Amino acid sequence: MEQTTRLIKAQPLRRSEDTIKELIAEYKRSSLTVKEYCADKVINTGTFYCWLSKYRNNKHKRATSAFVPVMIKEDHAEGNLYAEYKGLKFYQPMGVEFFKALIG
Repeated sequence: MEQTTRLIKAQPLRRSEDTIKELIAEYKRSSLTVKEYCADKVINTGTFYCWLSKYRNNKHKRATSAFVPVMIKEDHAEGNLYAEYKGLKFYQPMGVEFFKALIG
């Protein structure tokens, strides 16, 4: 009887964000090239370069909020203008919830 050998394609390994960050930190501490490090860790070099790019760019991004502080200048020509949003002018104080509902 004849035996056949089937090759099973390995499923790609999904790594968590924390694991990826640990791998990048370990690579930076090593004196290996990307090619050597990836061969040692069995990581596709293209994937590793994508990780480096993704997490390098995150360093320069700062945490942003949906809302930013607004400095309001008094305009004496038009009375006491409290706030203006997309052409709408408010001449009296409005609560934060009002502006959230307006924007949302």
